[in-house]
Amino acid sequence: MSNGLPQYSSAEDYYQAGLAALENGATCQTAIALLRQAVELAPEHLDAWYELAKQQRETGDYTAALNACDRILALDLDHNHAWACRAAALHDLQRFTEAIASYERALAGFADLPDVDVLDYSDLWANQGSLLAHLGRSDDAIASYDQAIALLEAEDDPENDQTLGAYYGDKGNILFSLGHYAEAIDTYNQAYSLEAIAQENRCKAYALLGREQELLDA
Repeated sequence: MSNGLPQYSSAEDYYQAGLAALENGATCQTAIALLRQAVELAPEHLDAWYELAKQQRETGDYTAALNACDRILALDLDHNHAWACRAAALHDLQRFTEAIASYERALAGFADLPDVDVLDYSDLWANQGSLLAHLGRSDDAIASYDQAIALLEAEDDPENDQTLGAYYGDKGNILFSLGHYAEAIDTYNQAYSLEAIAQENRCKAYALLGREQELLDA
């Protein structure tokens, strides 16, 4: 044993140990230490770098996560999940212009994947939408949320209802902020459930439009 870690002979063993640590409820830091050993032994191990980047971002070490993503992209410029993780890390670091560019690169790559996880893909659109809204690019933000919503609506899976409700709520909040109260209400009303801010804004929109009875019903 060294530094409290088991000793393995290969990068793959360290990588698999890192995954097992996460599955068994170990701390992210334990997994990170194992994954670091994996990439030290095999700097070309893309899966280990990607898992390391995800865990570093999970623990708030956004700069390290960004660096790990850049190591992946230096080896494989078409690693779409690394672009997505890079976008999120840049978003967290408030490097917004760079984040948008990485979101766009990730989304372009995801569109060409035959077996992309729908929730991953829709979340990527929604995260880009959130950032665009923050930057005041409301029309582009709404278009991003529309893409996220369309993906989950097409999936028609009740397990996605809460996530879908969040997307509708976020889109409705943008419309509300623009003073498009009727459109905001229509958007809110498409959700099975709404978060608190969206519920409050929906009630305000009804009141601002003088639709008192619908406000009472809501």
